[in-house]
Amino acid sequence: MEKVQSCIETRCSQLNLDGLSLADYGVLNDMDHLRVLMISLTDFADLTNISNLTELTELHIGATSVTDLSGLANHPKLTVLHAQDLDATDYQIIGTLTSLNEIAVGKSGLSDISFARSLKNLTSLSVHHSEVANLEPLRNHPSLQVLEISGTKVETLTPVMSIRSLKHLSIQEPGHSDQMNQQIKQLRDRDVFVLDQIAILVC
Repeated sequence: MEKVQSCIETRCSQLNLDGLSLADYGVLNDMDHLRVLMISLTDFADLTNISNLTELTELHIGATSVTDLSGLANHPKLTVLHAQDLDATDYQIIGTLTSLNEIAVGKSGLSDISFARSLKNLTSLSVHHSEVANLEPLRNHPSLQVLEISGTKVETLTPVMSIRSLKHLSIQEPGHSDQMNQQIKQLRDRDVFVLDQIAILVC
């Protein structure tokens, strides 16, 4: 592909292949000059094809065929990871990537966010439309500012109330319990922006 060849020749630091599938993803392993790789919405399936890209700081693999996330261990410098809409079953490797400050892992079967406990630099977490029900791993998180939990099984925001750094919460649902409504009010009283209604567009 011309875009890949050009990046190789110029030793580019960023490569956007979103929506552009490759015949052989192995070619990416020779591009150790990359710092940002966007390869979402493709048939990319195997993280070993980018295992040599140890200097990556940003990786987008959403809506790909990746099911095994263990290969993320080869990218310890990641600060941004977008891995939404995957059929992965084990997300705990994410907890070892302690430089992460932005994670998007929604639209998935994710149910356990205990990985967040070890991510002290995390400022943005999106787990929307997943199986997440328990936010306890976020209790007293030191840096989280943005949390997206629309379409999850969360029924209480009690752990979230302890996050003093929180600035934005998205929890768009048709209705909330009395407890949830009270917690939303308390967050708003703290100047947290809470998006809690499903937007209806009128044309």
